[in-house]
Amino acid sequence: MDLVGLLTLAMTVFITSLSGALMPGPVLIITVSEATKRGFIAGPLVVLGHVVVESIIIAGLLLGLGTFLQLKPVLVTIGILGGAALTWMGSSILKASYRKQVSLSNELEKVKTVTYGPTISGIITSLSNPYFFLWWATIGIGLLSLFIRSVGTINLFIALLFAISHWMSDLIWYSGISFSIGKGKQKLLSEKTYRTIIGSCGLFLLMFGAYFVLDALRATLT
Repeated sequence: MDLVGLLTLAMTVFITSLSGALMPGPVLIITVSEATKRGFIAGPLVVLGHVVVESIIIAGLLLGLGTFLQLKPVLVTIGILGGAALTWMGSSILKASYRKQVSLSNELEKVKTVTYGPTISGIITSLSNPYFFLWWATIGIGLLSLFIRSVGTINLFIALLFAISHWMSDLIWYSGISFSIGKGKQKLLSEKTYRTIIGSCGLFLLMFGAYFVLDALRATLT
């Protein structure tokens, strides 16, 4: 395949991946939460954690992990454990907001909402989101298969081209979110608005966590 064909294929992966990145979810929430404290750099750092997990997923898909991820017991286990993790994170953030432990002042260094930082949070929110694995077990496998079929082979260069095409969608989207929030933090947000954003992030994480657990439990009964 020539250079134009490779670039066209890479753009296809980018656009398809961007459609998934644009959907609301735990990674978006944690990006907003971290960006109110750290500004633009939060987005790339959260994506770095996301990339760590996806590097393992992509390697696994090349070795046949996709079939395993589609097994019902695996999806149920991911749902329960992931939902519990999201619930814990959400309650910590919500409690810190309610107790006014978050501030735009120098006290931001002492905030206890997400003490493990944006990169670790990116790893946790990726691993704790059942739909992250579901996306890779369906759309992700399909994209990778399309890539391999179109090129006719798989090697390190092709794998990296696929991965970078996918990751650029996450990097552009979440960096844009953190940049906007970071600028707003400096010019637009009051302390009350800041705590409201943090509290909303915690609330949505709780909702996601509860939904994932209930959905997993419901799946065990069907």
